Amino acid sequence: MKALEDENTRLSTTMVSEEMLATVTRLFLSG
Repeated sequence: MKALEDENTRLSTTMVSEEMLATVTRLFLSG
């Protein structure tokens, strides 16, 4: 069960990182 929790945490972290990267990219391109 711990492995599943770790996988979910990793996926959530990846999604957040990708969203932050996309936001920074949009700000950079629009700026």
